[in-house]
Amino acid sequence: MSENKTIPLSVPNLSMDIVENIKDTIESGWVSTGGKFIKEFQEKMENYLKVDRAVAVQSGTAGLHLALRVLGVDRDDEV
Repeated sequence: MSENKTIPLSVPNLSMDIVENIKDTIESGWVSTGGKFIKEFQEKMENYLKVDRAVAVQSGTAGLHLALRVLGVDRDDEV
């Protein structure tokens, strides 16, 4: 008989020091794919990775799609 192994979900890591950022985000109306925090995040990633350009996306699927497009993979190509 096989043992049932679970994969735990990642626990959100939220702290009180980000409450003002959350409030600002909600008040601006940009709670997903736009707003000043996205640009700030991209700039921090560019600096951390030492690259000219970094682009934030809203999901892992969007990130995979973008990566495939950057690599030149087109519709009907086999991956």
